[in-house]
Amino acid sequence: QACKTYFPITHGLPVLVPYTTPIHQDFATEFKDELAHLPDYQFPHAEPVSGEQFVMSSFSSEWLAYDYDGVIWDLSYEDHEKRFMAEIGPNAVSAGQRGTFLEVGCGIGLSAYFASTNLQCDAIGVDLSLAVLVATRHFRDNPFLHFIQASAFSLPVRTKFADVIYTHGVLHHTHSTEAAVKAVGPHCRDDGWMY
Repeated sequence: QACKTYFPITHGLPVLVPYTTPIHQDFATEFKDELAHLPDYQFPHAEPVSGEQFVMSSFSSEWLAYDYDGVIWDLSYEDHEKRFMAEIGPNAVSAGQRGTFLEVGCGIGLSAYFASTNLQCDAIGVDLSLAVLVATRHFRDNPFLHFIQASAFSLPVRTKFADVIYTHGVLHHTHSTEAAVKAVGPHCRDDGWMY
């Protein structure tokens, strides 16, 4: 309320990027009458971080048609789950047990799902692309999985929030991997683990 900004939720997906996207425009058209009752409010209007709009567009088109057929690229879901568990390792599993897991760059949400299942935790998947909309739809009946469209440079969670933060094959797509790690890192608890 203090900043007079509102954010759309579409198909159960909170869109919390700090700038407007085509989703905002579609939302404004669909809910024109309802938004007229909030004349002092506006969509967020920050400038996107360098390169984010290209990444959002590129990765959105790649995953929007995915149908959860049990295979990604050349690996089965079971093989992806084994690799994920080996990557985070037993110390992260212990730290995240029944805690909070945050994946930055969750794509279609499989690693967040694996974390939720294996760590018996709440898992939050964040992605800049619309792949996260696909994840929201697919996992909509799982109360332990939560998805958000957001930027790694403006995560909509408090600092020291997550017991485990996982990001694989994502941050190097930003304008600065170093700046991305510095933006994400503070959201990990002091005794948590970040991969």
